[in-house]
Amino acid sequence: MKNNWAKFFPLFTLSILVGGKLFGLGPLPMLLIRRNLGRGAALFTMVAGIAVWLGLGDVMAAVSFAASSLLALVFSECENLNLGYTTSGLVTLLVCLGTASAGVGYGMNRFGLDPVALVSTQIDMAVRGLNQGGAQQATLNKEVLLNLFPALLFVVGLMTLWLSTVLANQVEKSLKWKAPTMLHVYSLRSLRFWRLPDEYIWLALASVAASFFQIEPKWVQILSQNLLFVSVVLYFYQGLAVVVDFFELKKVSPIWRVLAYSLAFIQLFPVVVCLGFVDYWADFRARQRADKRPAI
Repeated sequence: MKNNWAKFFPLFTLSILVGGKLFGLGPLPMLLIRRNLGRGAALFTMVAGIAVWLGLGDVMAAVSFAASSLLALVFSECENLNLGYTTSGLVTLLVCLGTASAGVGYGMNRFGLDPVALVSTQIDMAVRGLNQGGAQQATLNKEVLLNLFPALLFVVGLMTLWLSTVLANQVEKSLKWKAPTMLHVYSLRSLRFWRLPDEYIWLALASVAASFFQIEPKWVQILSQNLLFVSVVLYFYQGLAVVVDFFELKKVSPIWRVLAYSLAFIQLFPVVVCLGFVDYWADFRARQRADKRPAI
């Protein structure tokens, strides 16, 4: 019991602070709470955290905390049921996007919220801060970002979830926590062998074709562009899994791994995407294991 309280208070504090102000790491403390202290502790933390931020008058922090907590809670329940990493991630993101849509709808009816105007204002601020090419280029970038906003939301949720699950496993390994409240937990090994369903390749190719040709009605092309954007990120993660598996088989030192992963995200993103895409045909991880088998 004392051990549980010793875990709870630091995680409770971290969850509220990180979830409210650092969305990219927000699900991490909540995942640790759910895995190691149970569903009740996680739900209590979520409710208390929302109340704290609303009490401080910071609505955006409350929304950020609620979103990151929901990501962690839904994913951990899917993980507990062992639905598979891909299914768990997809269900989690769809539930969170559906909840967000319901919240926006409520805001529109109750408070007259205009989500398009709100998103447009935020994009204007970002474009003015980043774009030095003049008003015409800024207008073009704004239109592109508005069209891709659904995919951007999906990708941000995906990257946040991926980072939090990886770090949660590392933290539990370092602290020797066993996730006693879970029936099943995805290991880092399951991420090494992650790959998209083979049938997805045709959907990705169709999105490429539809994105670069003028198609009527216009919404079909916009939908295809969103799907293409999501597909690029998904194949990046498949390519990254190939790289991680190669490093594990070759027992590459942690220093070189950190350097390689940093380059993969910063400089070699297109290369890793291509690696993940070609993996559909090449199946690199199976080949790597075949090469390690002794000759007869």
